[in-house]
Amino acid sequence: MDELIAFFYRMKWPHGFRCPRCQHPHAYTIVGSRRSLPLYQCLACRHQTSLRAGTALEKSRTPLSKWAAAIQAMSLEHSVNAVQLMEEIQVTYKTAWSMLRKLRQAIHAMDERQPLTNKVEAGVGYYEARRLRCFIAHPRIYPVIVGLAYNDNHETIYMKMKPIKPEHYPDFILRYPGEEAFRNRHVRTDRPVKILRNIPFCKHDLLPVLFKQAVHWLNRVFHGVSRRYLESYLDEFCLRRNAKLHRLDPFETIAACSMNIVCKNPAQFDSLSSVA
Repeated sequence: MDELIAFFYRMKWPHGFRCPRCQHPHAYTIVGSRRSLPLYQCLACRHQTSLRAGTALEKSRTPLSKWAAAIQAMSLEHSVNAVQLMEEIQVTYKTAWSMLRKLRQAIHAMDERQPLTNKVEAGVGYYEARRLRCFIAHPRIYPVIVGLAYNDNHETIYMKMKPIKPEHYPDFILRYPGEEAFRNRHVRTDRPVKILRNIPFCKHDLLPVLFKQAVHWLNRVFHGVSRRYLESYLDEFCLRRNAKLHRLDPFETIAACSMNIVCKNPAQFDSLSSVA
């Protein structure tokens, strides 16, 4: 247990304790026989905080060991769904689903602060949930923008996959407001963003391959994802790939996200290596 506490402490405060109220770097540690986790009381303002406060683990009664197991399962290439996690860590389905949802929300929060920079290429792919029964009506098709950021040596430094709003893609044609929304929300570069459509996208050496891998993973592990949750699942897929690009441990990267370690831009994604 002490090792788990030390691990999550390092994920939350990789450079040492910082009071969430006044940013003072020193605190008393309060422990007790009835307390499963220690409290940390700031020496300056006497504010008390804990490992869970302000993180994806806040208000959760699930032990740290099961959170660590859930993060480990999500960090694997094939990841995990709620039914598998329920059986693996012996919790209810509701608890397993909630844990995975909170972890994906933490991943999404980090990704929102990680814009594509430098040279950016993007294209549109179509996500189609796998049909499990031949008599079920044809599923809806969801368009997704797949974006890659490159450095000056044309090496991939970050990737994103974001669903397109229906109003931005009528009749399978990406309208300008859809491109503009993607640029404003996910791109920070002075260079023009190259948007590939149809055949140019299919002939790209990397964009369609990555998207096909994401679709295969979604349908194999989760048997299809609705539009409502598609973005958070794609964020999870991209996080593992981005961690691999920067030679980071996906387990510690997801743990850092869950404890609110956030980067400012893709060039600083390597800052997570301080906790990996």
